Amino acid sequence: MKFIKYVGILLITSVLTGCYEPTIDASSKETIKTSTQAIRDTLSDTEREEFDAALLLISFSQVEMKDLFSAGTSGAGEINLENKVKDVLHGKTASEVISEAARIKEEREKKAKQQALNEIQELETKLAKSKNAQTALNNFKVLRSRFYKEKQRFGPDKPFIELSVRNLTTHAVSRAYFKGTISSSGRSVPWHEDTFNYTIPGGLEPGESQNWHLAPNMFSDWDKVTAPENAVFTVVVEKLDGADGEALYSSTFTNRDRQRLNELKETYASVEQNFVQAEEEQPEEITAAQEEDWAEARRKRNLAFFNKNQERILRIAQQALDDKRYNRTLNLTDDYKTSDNPELQRIRKEAIYAIDRGW
Repeated sequence: MKFIKYVGILLITSVLTGCYEPTIDASSKETIKTSTQAIRDTLSDTEREEFDAALLLISFSQVEMKDLFSAGTSGAGEINLENKVKDVLHGKTASEVISEAARIKEEREKKAKQQALNEIQELETKLAKSKNAQTALNNFKVLRSRFYKEKQRFGPDKPFIELSVRNLTTHAVSRAYFKGTISSSGRSVPWHEDTFNYTIPGGLEPGESQNWHLAPNMFSDWDKVTAPENAVFTVVVEKLDGADGEALYSSTFTNRDRQRLNELKETYASVEQNFVQAEEEQPEEITAAQEEDWAEARRKRNLAFFNKNQERILRIAQQALDDKRYNRTLNLTDDYKTSDNPELQRIRKEAIYAIDRGW
């Protein structure tokens, strides 16, 4: 694609020579080559790598999926992509290019963080609803459960599920959904775990009980179960439909949801929430003595939080320190980063807090 080649021009100029200019001249492809090379020639190896990475990030930050499709079908789309990049880069110095890339990166991180926090809220809402639903689902009792295979005259053994249930909810149930687990005592891994459901002919009214003899589809995974005779079959109710066929209660918070929530909280929510809790809003008008007391109280809270969450905070700090922007801003030495001095720990914590809040 021409656009990819265009972006490449910004990076391969390390092998070209040209006049020296303090800013990027994006008026043409040729001036981009010469002006970016002139800038690169004034930079150290480390700065040049950062400059090249910034050029690449800025260039691709201007690309949207619709632009790619348009560029693939028309020359006008290709030109539009190139013009977007030119407009952003034209007239910028190396430091401005790097700063713009840092701004784009920060915006992306903030957006990703906000999306993650929104997802956390959605998952926590789903978890709360699932817990409430589970309380109601517990009133649909599975009194007895049995799984077995019956020999057939011809063909493989056929699986059967026998259940005795009682509806102690306040609603008629037309369909019930279950998760069945076949396991043995002393074994941490079950022989089989799967879901099944049953549409109840005539439904099951409140207070009624029934015995069911169910035959899972011969092509389902239940047909493949191989377990010892002493294995135990346990059944959990996951969802109930009412008389109108709509869901009454549904425990839909899966293990995958739980794992995702834990991962998001570990990455985004826990540290920020605790940092916010450790922060106290300073009054607009206070005396010098009050300001000193406020600052000291805040330092004590922050230090206490740091000591409690040291391992996780240090991991986050190291991630931040690996970023050249923050390395240059904080100028932390290895001795400073690893010191056990309480005061240096407090300052380190304050730095991390500032980074996390985008200051």
